[in-house]
Amino acid sequence: MKIKGINPIEKHVEKLVLLVVGVVFLGVVAMQFLVSPNQVEVGSGRTANPDEIYGVLQERAEKLQAQIDDPSPNLPEVQRANLLEAYEAGVSSTPSVAPTIATWLERPSGIENLGGGAIEINIANGPVRAMAVPAPGAPIAFAQWNTLDPFAANAWPGLAGIGDGPADFVGVSIETAFPGAELMKSLSEVGEGERPVPRKLWQRGGLAILDVEVERQQRTADGGWSDPQPVHTAGPDALAELSPEPDPEVLMTLVRDVAESPKIVINPAYPPTISGDAWTAPSESLTRADRWANEAEADRIRARIAQIEDEMGSGGRRTTSARPPDRTGGVSDPRSTPPARNNPPANSTNTQDESRRRQIEQLEKRLADLGFGPEDDNDRNAGRNTRTRSSDAPELLASESVDVWAHDLNAEPGETYRYRVRVVLNNPLYQQNAVLDPDDASQQALADDAVTRGDWSTWTEPVDVPKRSYLFVTGVSTGDAFSGSTRVSGEVYAMYYGYYRKSPFTLELGDAVQTTASLPDTLVLFDTARVQETEAERLLEDLARRQEQAGDDRSSSGAVVVDVVFPEGATPVAGTLPMAYDAALVDVTQSMVEVREAALGQDARALVEAVFRAADGSLMVRTVGEDSGPVYSRVDASARRGARLPLERVVADASDAPAWSNPTGSGRDDNPRMAPSGGQDHRADPRDGP
Repeated sequence: MKIKGINPIEKHVEKLVLLVVGVVFLGVVAMQFLVSPNQVEVGSGRTANPDEIYGVLQERAEKLQAQIDDPSPNLPEVQRANLLEAYEAGVSSTPSVAPTIATWLERPSGIENLGGGAIEINIANGPVRAMAVPAPGAPIAFAQWNTLDPFAANAWPGLAGIGDGPADFVGVSIETAFPGAELMKSLSEVGEGERPVPRKLWQRGGLAILDVEVERQQRTADGGWSDPQPVHTAGPDALAELSPEPDPEVLMTLVRDVAESPKIVINPAYPPTISGDAWTAPSESLTRADRWANEAEADRIRARIAQIEDEMGSGGRRTTSARPPDRTGGVSDPRSTPPARNNPPANSTNTQDESRRRQIEQLEKRLADLGFGPEDDNDRNAGRNTRTRSSDAPELLASESVDVWAHDLNAEPGETYRYRVRVVLNNPLYQQNAVLDPDDASQQALADDAVTRGDWSTWTEPVDVPKRSYLFVTGVSTGDAFSGSTRVSGEVYAMYYGYYRKSPFTLELGDAVQTTASLPDTLVLFDTARVQETEAERLLEDLARRQEQAGDDRSSSGAVVVDVVFPEGATPVAGTLPMAYDAALVDVTQSMVEVREAALGQDARALVEAVFRAADGSLMVRTVGEDSGPVYSRVDASARRGARLPLERVVADASDAPAWSNPTGSGRDDNPRMAPSGGQDHRADPRDGP
């Protein structure tokens, strides 16, 4: 049917639109290939075809390279500023911005109109109070023997042994606490009319303890004390990096380095060791030493407990309803042992067992008072060295107290000392003269020194440095009417490889003190030029495992399971150690001093003394029974540990330490704190006394 009223254009409008779109599309396509392709702007108003871009970039790169390689390029003219003229012009001209601090100090600024009255501006005035560094707390000290790790001899040449023996050395550690909060208080609280040290000076530059200074006094023959002498402590010396008048930037850099690793200065590492008790802070060492000194008594108590248990029925174990485990970890059962013939009446047995149980309870209470348990096995692993890392750095001003310690490695064995400590901090007023009164010489002097020294602490209690050797007389027996001989028994202790080695002796009048001590089979001497550290570590581990297995894991033939191979440069130590005390027994006499056995309710008795003559003709007196004193207990406890503990290397972790803290710097031959420890002559000094 024919549509009426529609012209041809309206009838074919869709076809016309499609035709126009197609023509435009063909035109665009034709322009891409027939006229000019897409252009890319490459800088400076220049365009390039896409396929030409890399060529343009290469051309520009070559031009830049040519400019770089040009030996005499055209340099722009440097505009030199005359700072002096600019400063003078600024001072002479009237300030364009008002009000300023200068005008506030001389005249009203006009700002008072905003508040309805004049405003008083309080500007700090008066002298600056110097930073007062407080004294550390009451210090404590502890002395102990150790053996230097042979692979550290280059870093600590003053401690290295003489000859082929182990490098035994004695060190005294001094511990105290620095009151950081008190230092903060001195920086912020000042008296009337004074100004504190500007906060920005010690916040921006920082504060750090750069050194821990120690002085000591030595006990004199009359019982007094010598004049204080400075102690060249072991460890890094941060102040050695500073010149007498260091540049402030150099000082600030050092302070920041120390503040990042403060323990390197305030908690210096003990020298690397291979034998001897593991180093701990003196506060811990004193408690540990007191406990170890009681080991001999603890052994006697355990033996008595075992004897009483053996006297009881049921397989030698207590017959209480709640029985503790036996030595093997099990619980003995009274029914496991058949009743013996001719047993006493039940009531009698129960009464005796009850009495024995009460004895055991009392003995176990005594053990607990000494710090031991009935099954401690002599605390066999106590004192074994462990590797430790530094703990987190303390915040000096935010801490109530900061642990501080130092090491004196130049103490003489057998002497008695006491120590005091102070700390050295950087001076935040150093070369900050502008903040001080220019007309006050005392104020300007506060900016002269780069460091500030604090007050001295109190003195420690006297510290008896243990001797290299000891001689104790334990008993005297007089001869009968026919022989007339008198015999003296005793013990010699000599320091060897970090522990005392023990040997008993029996002498008659005229005999010299010559004896031999047995050594454990875990001691080794290393020639560091021939053996590697890894080989030494492996050997020590094998020896330790062999010792642990020696009592348990043996084959049917009796051979130890661990096969120990000694590498070249590692030599096992001989099984015995000759210990000659250059003295001879010349007399046994009764002392004029009498003692009363108050504990046993006995009458007074005279002390018996053994008299020895030294090689130089001097006399040495030893009192019988000195083996019951604290010195003997500690020396004997050291010998017990030395008999069972193998060698083990302990090296401080210094992976994050700054360059100036290298301990090699502390081991210079010209440093008196690293003086040789006296060689490896194990003969006892005849003048030594316990």
